[in-house]
Amino acid sequence: MIPPSVAIIANIGSAHLGNFKSLEEIAKEKSNIVDGLLHSPETATVVLNADDDFYLFLRAAAIRKG
Repeated sequence: MIPPSVAIIANIGSAHLGNFKSLEEIAKEKSNIVDGLLHSPETATVVLNADDDFYLFLRAAAIRKG
C-alpha cells in the first residue's frame, strides 16, 4: 500500500457531532489526518479551507507535525 502524500481538510462541521462533544474535538481529530503524511514531510501537501473557522488551528497543527 502506498501512503498518501496529499490530504484535504475541507471544513469542520457538525456532521460528526454524534461521535464528538464539540466542533473543537472534531477539529482536533481531523488534524490527525496529517499524521498519515509523515512518511515524507518534505514532499507532503495539506490543503486547508482558509474560510473555515478552524483554519488557523488546522494550519498550526500541520506546521507542528512537520
